[in-house]
Amino acid sequence: MRTTFSAARLLVGVALAAFFAVGSTALPSAFAQNIYSIYSAFNGPDAPIPDGKTAEDVENYVGPSDFLLDKAGTYFYVAEGDAGRLRRVRADGTAAAESIPLPFKPNKMRFFPGETKLAIVGGGHKGRLAIVEIAQASENADATPKPLPLRVVADYPIGHTPSDVSVKRTADGRELVYATLQFEGAALEIDAATGKVERRWDVGREPFCAELTPDGRRY
Repeated sequence: MRTTFSAARLLVGVALAAFFAVGSTALPSAFAQNIYSIYSAFNGPDAPIPDGKTAEDVENYVGPSDFLLDKAGTYFYVAEGDAGRLRRVRADGTAAAESIPLPFKPNKMRFFPGETKLAIVGGGHKGRLAIVEIAQASENADATPKPLPLRVVADYPIGHTPSDVSVKRTADGRELVYATLQFEGAALEIDAATGKVERRWDVGREPFCAELTPDGRRY
């Protein structure tokens, strides 16, 4: 047993040494080639500053917490948890990214049906739901929605530490948002137009994620 344990410790030590040796040489090489992302895990005051960037670009963490790609594959949306922003980026990189500040630090988000709006939850113990307009619906139901400037159109308090969100449209056209509250052990059904909590369920200890069934009857 002692021999096996010592061998295991030696193997782990060799693996860690190799990992850090690779990392220490790969990082400067990447920066030397001006390979840089605002989402880099190496952001910080000691990181080298690439050409064309500023110290502020390097030092400010954005903390992406969720990511969505639209059905057309044209835009992706990033919830920036540390920066408290929503960012929209063209998937083909042909245009500059757009961003707006949010009223809280976002955690999770979901498209509304038709992908004209986003439901975003976050805010920690002062949990909130924001609804952000992102596009205009086309008269042709099969056409891609036309992008609009990002705009927060609603902001509602909902409870302690929202951990996930889903959205559905009912047969009569109402839009309902479903959210789990991790540290309240609850799930909510919220009217998107008013922010009113229509129903609340106690679901046990710390719900972290949830999903509507395809028929929209269960959550």
